[in-house]
Amino acid sequence: PENVARHVGGVSDIGIPKVEAVARAFHRTSPDTQVTPVPSALSIDPAGWRTDAMAHLREVLAAPHGVVVCTTATTDAESVVNAVCVAERAPAVFATVLGQAEHGRVFRVLPGETACYQCVLLMQAAEPGRFPRFQAADLGEPAYARPGVPGLGIDIDEVALLTARLALQTIA
Repeated sequence: PENVARHVGGVSDIGIPKVEAVARAFHRTSPDTQVTPVPSALSIDPAGWRTDAMAHLREVLAAPHGVVVCTTATTDAESVVNAVCVAERAPAVFATVLGQAEHGRVFRVLPGETACYQCVLLMQAAEPGRFPRFQAADLGEPAYARPGVPGLGIDIDEVALLTARLALQTIA
């Protein structure tokens, strides 16, 4: 329920996995869209990359116009997705809203053409002044957590729109 105000899902989606809510949103907008929700955790262990939990991801990686969209905000999961996509030479779009939603990040990885997720992390570590990395700051209680203040749906929608744009441009 805490995600209703800051997610594409609505009240009718409470109790179902987020990936299912997002797939429903895609189908409401474009009924012919092929979406394969992956309601399972990706293995952080490289030996687990080819297990059944990865079957849907392998399907996307094998599709000629497949694009992996990673919207988790954990470095471990993003690193796994990046490693698999780079190894399979598959494009990926990484998107997240960080902190108390005061900062968003959207970028695309095209293996062999752009820096990969791990490359970006290495550049940020080597040259933090030139390639800053978001550090959570204590900004006090976020406005959307106060009673009577609307949620972050509009803010999240901006990040989602940029993500969709990069995914569609990649497919095109």
